[in-house]
Amino acid sequence: MPPWAISTPIGRKFDLSDRQLPIVVQLDPKFRHKMSVIGNLKVVGNDGRLIPLNSVAKVSFDSGVNAITRYDRARQIWINAKFGADYTLGEALKAIHNLPAFKNRPASVKDRPSGDAEVQSDIFGGFGYAIFTGVLLIYAVLVLLFGGFLQPFTIMMSLPLSLGGALIGLWLFKKPIDMYALIGIVMLMGLVTKKRHSSC
Repeated sequence: MPPWAISTPIGRKFDLSDRQLPIVVQLDPKFRHKMSVIGNLKVVGNDGRLIPLNSVAKVSFDSGVNAITRYDRARQIWINAKFGADYTLGEALKAIHNLPAFKNRPASVKDRPSGDAEVQSDIFGGFGYAIFTGVLLIYAVLVLLFGGFLQPFTIMMSLPLSLGGALIGLWLFKKPIDMYALIGIVMLMGLVTKKRHSSC
């Protein structure tokens, strides 16, 4: 095998009487670690002439993927991204989900958030559960304090107004709904309930 050959299919086939054999050329193993030999491999230029590989590309050693990672026995790939402070994670995820490649992906390809995206999903899911549970507990305590169901219900009617006011404030000042905003909303609802209970 000559040293100028490289291990790659060249798209040609050798015709036999009953079949075709694909032609594959290989680089001699003793030359595979010599950058000078690999750089002198001939490739076809724009004008159809053979030119050295190092004249159109930089030849160097590099490390590639040496393992296939899996999740639930399925192959997985990681997509990481960095963006500026003026671009929120929610906006980035929305832009990704609107890509044609994401919308038209095969059924076998599934989206599993990880990192900050997974944390954000857990936070919003836990926030909804915490708000629902907290409102029920507050209502139960008020029922015990007032000895009835009607007056605590009128106090609880102010909670949606406080939530709406907080969301309007975040929208006016163009602030994202992050963990700090969610904590502030929970505290605001507690303060509104306490204030209404004190006034009654």
